[in-house]
Amino acid sequence: MTKRFWNDHGIRLDAKIQLYRSAILSPLLYGGENWTPYRRHIQKLDSFHMKCLRRILNVKWQDKMPNTDVLERCKITGSESMLMRLQLRWCGHVYCMPDCRTPKQLLHGQLTDSTRSQGVVVVVVVVVVEMNIIKVALSHFCCRTTVQSDSVSVARQVTVRRR
Repeated sequence: MTKRFWNDHGIRLDAKIQLYRSAILSPLLYGGENWTPYRRHIQKLDSFHMKCLRRILNVKWQDKMPNTDVLERCKITGSESMLMRLQLRWCGHVYCMPDCRTPKQLLHGQLTDSTRSQGVVVVVVVVVVEMNIIKVALSHFCCRTTVQSDSVSVARQVTVRRR
């Protein structure tokens, strides 16, 4: 695919990005809404993501183009934000389900028919998603307060971060 598609100068960049999203990102992030992503996994996903985008753009490491510029030129987000979006979308879908449905019971860890065995506490997807919601809400709140006024927004950002 490298010789035929990525290096072909006759194919537009947006067509290459669409193929990358459908043929590479879809299988790569399949089932990502149920993952518990650790930092090392996100770093490996992100490095692969950036390597593919740099190959599509034909950017060499000698060009010293930052990752943010590569993402902007491709009009695509990072792998961590894609995973976060998948998880938030899935949780919104499960949240609308009735309480008797198994996915909703599994999400909250409240199956009525079974008991959890004693042992090490496992990091649940709910905890990761709740942290992502808090992250998104805080960044959204900080962005909205900075728009209002500079002197007031600094005080609000400090109080939000202390909570």
